[in-house]
Amino acid sequence: MKSIIATLLSLMLLAVPWSIYAQDTGKVMGTVVDDTGTPLPGASVVVKGTATGATTDVDGHYTIENAPSGSQTIQASSVGYVRSEKDVTVPAGGTVEANFNLEGDLMELDNVVVTGAVNPQSKLESSVAITSVGLKQIEDYAPRNLPDLLKVVPGFYVESSGGEANGNLWARGIPADGSYRYVVMQENGMPVFESPELAFGNVDVFARVDQNIDRVENVRGGSSAIFASNAPGGIINFIDKMGGLDFEGSFKQTISDFGMSKTELEFGGPLSDKVFYHIGGFYREDDGIREPDFTANRGGQIKANLRYEMDRGYVVARVKYLKDRAIAYLPIPMQNPNDPEELPGFDINFGTLTGNDMRIIRNVTPTGTEVVEDLADGMSPNVFTAGGEFQYDLGREWVIKGYFKASNITSGFNGIFPFAGDILTAQEFADSKGISAPQYSYARGSQAVISSADLENLNGNGLVTELGWWAVDLNLDDYSNNLLITKTIGNNELTAGYYTSHSRVAGKWWWHNILTDVSDQPRMLNLVDGNAGTSLTINGFTRIGSNYQNYDFLTKVNAFYLNDIIKLGSLNLDLGVRYERGDMTGTVETNRSYNYDEETSFGDPNSPADDDVLYGSNEYLPVEFDYDNWAWSIGVNYTFTDRFAVFARASQGFRAPDDLNFNFNVDPSADGGLSDNVIVEDIFQYELGTKLSSKNFGLFATLFFSQFNDVPFQDQVFNPDTGEFEGLTEYAKSIGYGLETEFIGKFGGVNVNVTATLQDLQYKDFEQTVVVDGEEQLLDFDGNQIRRIPQFYGTGRIAYTFIEALTVSVTGQYYSKRYSDVANSFELPGYGQMNASIAYDFGDVTLGVYGTNLTNSAGLTEGNPRSGTILSDFGNTFFARPLLGRSFTASVLVDF
Repeated sequence: MKSIIATLLSLMLLAVPWSIYAQDTGKVMGTVVDDTGTPLPGASVVVKGTATGATTDVDGHYTIENAPSGSQTIQASSVGYVRSEKDVTVPAGGTVEANFNLEGDLMELDNVVVTGAVNPQSKLESSVAITSVGLKQIEDYAPRNLPDLLKVVPGFYVESSGGEANGNLWARGIPADGSYRYVVMQENGMPVFESPELAFGNVDVFARVDQNIDRVENVRGGSSAIFASNAPGGIINFIDKMGGLDFEGSFKQTISDFGMSKTELEFGGPLSDKVFYHIGGFYREDDGIREPDFTANRGGQIKANLRYEMDRGYVVARVKYLKDRAIAYLPIPMQNPNDPEELPGFDINFGTLTGNDMRIIRNVTPTGTEVVEDLADGMSPNVFTAGGEFQYDLGREWVIKGYFKASNITSGFNGIFPFAGDILTAQEFADSKGISAPQYSYARGSQAVISSADLENLNGNGLVTELGWWAVDLNLDDYSNNLLITKTIGNNELTAGYYTSHSRVAGKWWWHNILTDVSDQPRMLNLVDGNAGTSLTINGFTRIGSNYQNYDFLTKVNAFYLNDIIKLGSLNLDLGVRYERGDMTGTVETNRSYNYDEETSFGDPNSPADDDVLYGSNEYLPVEFDYDNWAWSIGVNYTFTDRFAVFARASQGFRAPDDLNFNFNVDPSADGGLSDNVIVEDIFQYELGTKLSSKNFGLFATLFFSQFNDVPFQDQVFNPDTGEFEGLTEYAKSIGYGLETEFIGKFGGVNVNVTATLQDLQYKDFEQTVVVDGEEQLLDFDGNQIRRIPQFYGTGRIAYTFIEALTVSVTGQYYSKRYSDVANSFELPGYGQMNASIAYDFGDVTLGVYGTNLTNSAGLTEGNPRSGTILSDFGNTFFARPLLGRSFTASVLVDF
């Protein structure tokens, strides 16, 4: 409703007669060149404080029509150059000339950033660690998915091997189970969804990168916790293109060696001298790099915005619709954990446990309702978002600004998950189940019994395994509003803000266990005891209903924040504080075990697969949780020159609990129905950094230190004693310190980009009782490296441009060793990856070919979280998720 009101207000503003804004005008014309005298096409030249301006042509010429007469400041800017201003007097009905010579600025310190700040500031003046990635850089790196793009950000360790989404990101080594737990992902300044980490709903599932994007701003630590909820680790803000003074756009077509066809189109421009629009989107289909024998990814999105410019402000309305189906890649079977290698019959680079044989399943609930699930749905977001922003200058140094957004999301997650690492020969598996005369057959298609001789060499390995067929449905809604007002008093820019959000998370899970062979695109198996005449399986299922969860939580957040930027010449002080109160109410359905043989008319008395079916009891437990917390941040930035500055910051942020915390810590006897494991996490961070830029090189380097108390990490862990998955929540203290760097160099036709992070991350005061060789032992993990995070990682790209049109580049990435568990018993070896590209720019048309993982590196990005978070337990065979195999894409980009 509020988004509808905002749209109506925008239409009312459009109805205001524009003649009331009429004034005497003149022309401003000139040229924009770089410091060598070379014309800069596409540079922006505007009358400062207005929307009136022009873009330079191929010769660097511009003409501003209808410039307000009188004394005006003309501002020229271009990506990679220092902004320049000139004061002129525009004669009414006449013309004035203003020429500009822009100096190179490789770090783009003069660029204004809007993320993690109440008022736009240049990178040079800001006291936070920030990285901006423009659309041109995105095209240069050609990331395969959204998580892949974020690897260029120092301080962010990202796993991107899970497919189109389903990534994991760790900010400055904050210990977590993955996902985006401590980093908020935004679109145009508002969260994609209020909680950045949901069970089977990573926030990257609900966002896509396409030609609509103007740039991505990434803030690490610093002031993030003041201006966003649940963001102590940072903010990732995807900022869309807006319509400008001229009609322009682009068309892009991409194909690949894995069956991709992706079409993108975006365009925008003026509807009048005060109204501007932009619209764009994409549609793509592909078979997947790890091909499942059905269409792996299919879907698209459309975005649109409308901007109305007023003399003293603006109003923007936005909409987005995303409908996608994307495969989720999960750990695959491997052997030899000391030197990981592929199993016979399974391709480590291109194999997947997701296959057509098991694609569609049908199971019946205890009430007799048939439930049909399809693996082709994979991660299946349906997202509709409407929102916008406004800004208005009230006069007398008062400015009011607001953002709002409403979203409705339905999403599913259907995937094949490995168990605790039990990959056995067919005979060993039968023995483990007490079956003395095993008879295996395929559950689908030809169901003939597989002979003993064929079993021994089945798929070249003779192995079978139990897998989880997991189905999750999510229903999400959220509305959020951020209103702030700024007053400038002398050297102070004082801002007071109020943020509110209502978000609903409803999830329903029903999982099953299946028996399969071990192969690429495996087939489901039945196992019969030839002596007893009984079957372990029913149509390939060893257990129907291995897990059931049903929950519904509504969380209301209200936050007040204050910020003061004190400008003392070259010194900027940035002080911020946030008070936030959250209230959650919800229900969790209890589940119980159903024996279909005894409680229904459709049970199978010859199989135990339906004797212990977990499903809902139709009894709901009420839960509630509330919190109030403070965050603070103190930053200082000193500018030595317009090319060099240093900054320092200390901050305390926090992270509120989410659906996983609530659902797996129900305690009816406790206050609010939740155990004391549900807490708000406080995180302390300190940083010291420097920014340096010139026409030939730029450097952004930050030293950081973090301290975390009672930080939880949680997973679904398989318990072999009960045969069930259990929610595991663990707490630890940790400290971390490191150095993150970003370097850009330009030497003739050679461009060099390097981002790197060196860090030492350790658990502190963390002990845990575990079972080792059948006996309980108290293990001390103090000083152990935080699991899943490397101590060093980096990305380097070298590009060489020939004849100002042909560019060839090579990109290398390296990640040092990590550990899959807290005990540091299972090492994930360090690995590297090499990518390359070649592009030819014809002016308005660019042709490109891009190759990823050229050497088919099989680096392990994660182990199997379900095999033991504290202490991994498996033999020579195990599950892990390696890099996606070598792939190529080719594209044609047409700018108009």
